[in-house]
Amino acid sequence: MIDKAFFKDRIVQAKEARKEDLFTCPECLSPMKVKKGLYKRAHFYHFHPSSCFHASKSKEHKAIQEYLKRLIRGAQLEFPLKQIRRIADVIWPEVNIIFEVQCSAISLDHLMQRTKDYESLNYQVIWLFHLNQFNFKKINPHVRPFSNLTYYFTDMNRFQKGYFYDLIPDLNHYRQGPRIDLTMPKEASFTYKSLPKPLRDRIARKYYFKNDLIDLHQNGSFRYTPPSLKENIQPYFETFLTWLSK
Repeated sequence: MIDKAFFKDRIVQAKEARKEDLFTCPECLSPMKVKKGLYKRAHFYHFHPSSCFHASKSKEHKAIQEYLKRLIRGAQLEFPLKQIRRIADVIWPEVNIIFEVQCSAISLDHLMQRTKDYESLNYQVIWLFHLNQFNFKKINPHVRPFSNLTYYFTDMNRFQKGYFYDLIPDLNHYRQGPRIDLTMPKEASFTYKSLPKPLRDRIARKYYFKNDLIDLHQNGSFRYTPPSLKENIQPYFETFLTWLSK
């Protein structure tokens, strides 16, 4: 259920909203109304049928949000950022990090716009893609969509069983890496030139995390060697997300 929406450029809670007013969805900017009653929890709904991501969050999506709130001290859920008319899935104010959970298909344009909006307020976005939707076994195993985004994968279910991980190149396929500790962001204390290009693109942002590809590369646990025929795989990122959104 959606419990926050915009009303005249300010965020309002569903329990405080009036039924006669018209509200705006913070995600798709479509009109919304509020439902409330003695036996019904107050919530907003789209005035017209909508495929808005904000209105269709799965049980897995909500479970991951709750897990992160419990895992990270000071984390807040559904945090409104009225300057950019967005509501962040999970925000970690202490280090200016936003975690965006993605359990459904998303277009590259939408993903990049959300990232750009958050970064305009000096937040680093960590994308968490769910394995149910973003499964690399479905496409050419040589293709890894590296980009200058920070993103990891998860297989967490609605009962909060699962973990966060990176994908590690292994000959002609990819395997799940060790559990990533999202409570331990690390700031780069090395030069970008010391990293292979795909990893260098990822560290363009401020933080990386314990046990991700960059960390494993730096501590010697893993050395990234890109496939000889795939020296520049940045263009595949757009193809990958476009394919998923069909």
